[in-house]
Amino acid sequence: MLLPYVTLEERAYMFDISPTQNSYIERVNGTYRRAVLDAYIFRNLDEAKSITEKWMKYYNTERPHVSLGNMTPQEYTAMQS
Repeated sequence: MLLPYVTLEERAYMFDISPTQNSYIERVNGTYRRAVLDAYIFRNLDEAKSITEKWMKYYNTERPHVSLGNMTPQEYTAMQS
C-alpha cells in the first residue's frame, strides 16, 4: 500500500509512538504479509489494491478476534447493543 507524501513535521509526529502501538502495527503488518503479499503474485497495482481491500474488509469485520473472545467485530458489536 502506498503512503501519501508527508512533511518532515508530520513524520516526526508519526514516529512518536509507544512500543505498544508499534507491536500492534507489526502484528497487522505480519498478518497482511502472510495473508496477501506472500499468498499472491500480482499482475498489476490495481489487482494488489483490490485483493488488499477485500482482505481489509475480512480482517476488520468478518474474522474472529482473540481480543473479542473469538467473536467477529460484528458479533461483538451486536452483543454490546
